Amino acid sequence: MGGGRVERLLSGGGLVGVVRVYTEIHGCATTQAEGSTAKALAQRAGHEVVGSVEEADAAVLVTCTVVGKTERRMVERLRSLGDAVGTLVVTGCMASAQPERVLEVAPHALILPPHNVDQLVPLLEEGRFTPAPVDKAGLPRRVEGGVATVVINDGCLGNCSFCITKLARPGLSSYPVESVVDAVRDAVGSGAVEVRLTSMDTGAYGQDRGTDLAGLVEQVADVEGRHRVRVGMLNPFLGIPFLDDLLEAMRHPRVYNFLHVPVQSGSDAVLDHMGRQHSVEDFEHVVERAREVLGDVTIATDVIVGYPTETREDHEATMALLERSRPGHVNVTRFSPRPGTPAAGLEALDGGVVKDRSREASRVRDRLQREHRGRHEGEVVTCRVIEHVVEGTSQARTLAYDPVVLEEELPVGTLVRARVRGSTMAHAEADVVEVLEVADPRGAPRVV
Repeated sequence: MGGGRVERLLSGGGLVGVVRVYTEIHGCATTQAEGSTAKALAQRAGHEVVGSVEEADAAVLVTCTVVGKTERRMVERLRSLGDAVGTLVVTGCMASAQPERVLEVAPHALILPPHNVDQLVPLLEEGRFTPAPVDKAGLPRRVEGGVATVVINDGCLGNCSFCITKLARPGLSSYPVESVVDAVRDAVGSGAVEVRLTSMDTGAYGQDRGTDLAGLVEQVADVEGRHRVRVGMLNPFLGIPFLDDLLEAMRHPRVYNFLHVPVQSGSDAVLDHMGRQHSVEDFEHVVERAREVLGDVTIATDVIVGYPTETREDHEATMALLERSRPGHVNVTRFSPRPGTPAAGLEALDGGVVKDRSREASRVRDRLQREHRGRHEGEVVTCRVIEHVVEGTSQARTLAYDPVVLEEELPVGTLVRARVRGSTMAHAEADVVEVLEVADPRGAPRVV
């Protein structure tokens, strides 16, 4: 363990005193939010949050296990962190879906299921905790840079054949509208200029409470501030019934023109075998309506290549769909059999075939994203500084959630007009023409 700060190590594995805690976070926006909450809980309890494992007495590993490659990375981190610290807490999806695998690799790890993330401090201090339902939206979080993430529900209503996350987060638990609105207000009051509403599927929000995502976004948009709200991923089959209401709510100037709608395949036969509950036509309808209502909008989507039942014709249909719908961001993933899922028992396609299809899909993705990022080249756009990724530069976002890199370091929250002079697959590059609002530099990450 790190030296000098721990007063006592309990026989149950708990730590008492001022403990230096290192948190390492992997995965999606939901696990990022849970990692942020873990840091905030440790900090509020009087422990010191440190930036490297070398400084730490205890480590919290927030895991992801969405594909086999990610699981292998988690195994590597379990071994490394388990050797580096005396107390290792493992949470996130792997802790819930594959606890036996975690303990096989790190026998002394303390398992904290993601729906019990609020119990981190008792687990650290006493080596045990009491599971109980929790409103994650109401938990503290850290605002780092200008971004805060608020989890609006746990679980989903899908039944996808390939998804291990469904096993990690079964059922659906939506958090009260009031808690989400309060969380957004607190984050904005602490300096957040971008608030991300996230979950496994935001489209499922409220289905267990008699409400829906559209109503939530409408209320969240009324929170005063200089921020914008990003709506997280929603599946078409859930979003279509309230789509028009959602798009109307998204017309509010404090909501980004950004929609993440995963299609996964351009073949209805593959979608049906995946259990996706939507058709290609459904996806195209969502995209068309979003563009009709919002105008300049960024559509993000996901595709899986090499699903076991996918034929060459199915793959070509996916490529054709991307060309027709022209999303501004595409996540391309090779099919990976996950333990415990229905698709795990299917006969895999030839690895070389899958690799070739992945390369083709990636080439299409790269071109589409480059074209999308460069569509405003030579124009002046309005964007707000969100964070600093590379020293000496600023990353800003437009209303359509386009990432814009400015070649000067401005305080987070600064609003500028900038002329786009070039672009890459990942972002536009621009020079500041005019500063519209000046933001005061903020200090260290804040807990809200």
